[in-house]
Amino acid sequence: MKKIKYIVVLFLVFWHLNAMASVSANVSQNSIGLGQSFVLNIKTDQNSTTIPDLGSLVSDFRVLSTSVSQKNYILNGVQSRSVEFEIGLMPLKKGTLTIPPLNVGSEHTQPITINVGEEFISEQNDTALNETQINSHNTPYRIEAFVSEKFPKYYIQQQINYQIIVEDDGSIEEGNVSFEPTTDFIIKEMNSPRIKKKGQRRQIIYNFALFAQKSGKLALPKAAFEGYSYDEPDQNSVFDIGVFRLQIPSVFGFKKPVYLETENKNIDILPVPENLQTQWWLPSSRVSLNSKFDQKKAMVGEPFVQEIILTAEGVLDTQLPEFNFESLDDVKLYTEDPVVQTSIKNDEFVSLQKIINTYIPQEEGFLELPEVKVVWFDVLSQTIKEARIEKQRIFVQKNPNIVSKPNLQLKENTATDKKQYNFSYFVVALAFVFGFLVSYFLSKGKTKAKTDQNDIDEKMVFKKIQSADLKTLRDDVLKYAKQKYKDQSFANLKEFAGFLDDDEFKHQVELLSNA
Repeated sequence: MKKIKYIVVLFLVFWHLNAMASVSANVSQNSIGLGQSFVLNIKTDQNSTTIPDLGSLVSDFRVLSTSVSQKNYILNGVQSRSVEFEIGLMPLKKGTLTIPPLNVGSEHTQPITINVGEEFISEQNDTALNETQINSHNTPYRIEAFVSEKFPKYYIQQQINYQIIVEDDGSIEEGNVSFEPTTDFIIKEMNSPRIKKKGQRRQIIYNFALFAQKSGKLALPKAAFEGYSYDEPDQNSVFDIGVFRLQIPSVFGFKKPVYLETENKNIDILPVPENLQTQWWLPSSRVSLNSKFDQKKAMVGEPFVQEIILTAEGVLDTQLPEFNFESLDDVKLYTEDPVVQTSIKNDEFVSLQKIINTYIPQEEGFLELPEVKVVWFDVLSQTIKEARIEKQRIFVQKNPNIVSKPNLQLKENTATDKKQYNFSYFVVALAFVFGFLVSYFLSKGKTKAKTDQNDIDEKMVFKKIQSADLKTLRDDVLKYAKQKYKDQSFANLKEFAGFLDDDEFKHQVELLSNA
C-alpha cells in the first residue's frame, strides 16, 4: 500500500512539473500598417535561452531584431524562472498574415493572425478601429527620397544630389541609412546627417551623391532606414505585489525597432553628347587649369619646376583626365605621379589634381613650353568648354659653372626668324671650320699628299659651309677623323671631341655637334 502511495506522489510531481512547462506567445498589436513594425513576445518556463527557429517567418515578415531575457520569481519561498523572447517583425505585404507555430524546446506556440493594412495604426487604437482611423495619416515615422532639381538634365557620371529624409515624432534615438546593392550608380555620402524641426515633428536629413554609370531610364537606389526608438519602462513590470521579478530595463526604456523603405522612383540619364570630340568625359559645373613656377628664371643645367593644378567641381577624383607631356629638344623632363584629393563644398564634390614637371634645360636661350588643354562639359549651360594653359616662353640663362653653349633661338613661323636661325648655324659652322682648318693644316704641315676619292680636302669643307649643310659637314668631319686616326672608331662628334687633346679644336667640334 505504501508503495502505491509513493508511485502516486511521484506521478503527481511529474504531472505538476509537466504542467508548468508551458509556452505562450502574443503580439504587441494584431492590426498594423504596411511598413510598420511590431513585437512578437514568446514566454516559456523551460530553461532554454536559444532563440526559436524563425525560418518559417521570412516569407511574410522581415525579422528586425531578437532579444532574450530571464526572469526569476520568488513566491512563498519557492523560486521559479521564465525566459522571454522579444522578436521585432515587419510585414512584407498587405492582407491577413499568419505567424505559424514556433518550436521552443519541447513545446510550440499557437498560430497568431495579423491584419496588415495600408496606413499606420497605433497600439491604442488596435482594439477598436473605425473608417477614419483606418484611412488616417497619423504615422509617427516616414521616409522620402528627393533628387535635387539644380540641373534640368542629368548626364552619365554627373553628380546627382540625392537626399533621404526620415521624419518622426522625436522618439527615434539612433539609426542609419543603407542602400540595396546596385551597379547602375556609385553612391557617396556627402556629410553627417542633420536635424531640422518641422512644426511638432522632426526631420533627419541624409545627403548622398549619385554618379550614374550608364544612360537610360534607371531606378534610383532604394534606401532603407534601420533604427530604434525607446518605450518608457513600466515600473509596475519590475516590482509586482507578492512576486519579486528581476528585470533591468535600459535607462532610456525598451528598444523598439524602426524600419523604413523609400518608394521606387526612376530617373532619366543622358549619354555623352555626340559632338564631343575628346577621349575623356568630364561633366562638371566648373573647371579651372592653372600653372605656376618655383622660380621666375631658369639656368642651363639647373632644374626648374612647373606645377599644374586642375580643379573640377561635381566629379570624383577618379574622373579627372590623364596628362601626357611630350619631351622637348635639349631639355630633360621628369614628371611626377599626380597628387589627387577630393573635398566637399556647397554640397558638391570638388576634385583637385596636382602635377609636378621638372625641367632641366641643356642650352641657353628661349625655351617654349607647349600649351595644356582640358575639354569638359558644362552641366549648367549644357555646352562644351575648354580650360587651357597657353604656351609659356621661359628664358634660360647662361650658367657660369658650365662651359658656354650657343644661344638657343626657337624657330618661329616668320621669314625674319628663319633667316636668323639659318644665319646662327652658318656662324657656328664658320667658327668650327676656322679651328678645323688650323688643326687640319698643322697636322699636314706644308707638304701636300695625294688623296683618294674618299679623302676630305678644304675645298669640300668650304663648299659645305656655303651650303649650310651641317649634317653633311658632320659626316665629313667624321670621315676626316677616321682618316686621321685610323686605329680609332668614332660613332659621333662627341666621341671624337672627347678624344682630342687640342682644346680649341675640341671646342669647335662640340659647337658643331650642338648645332
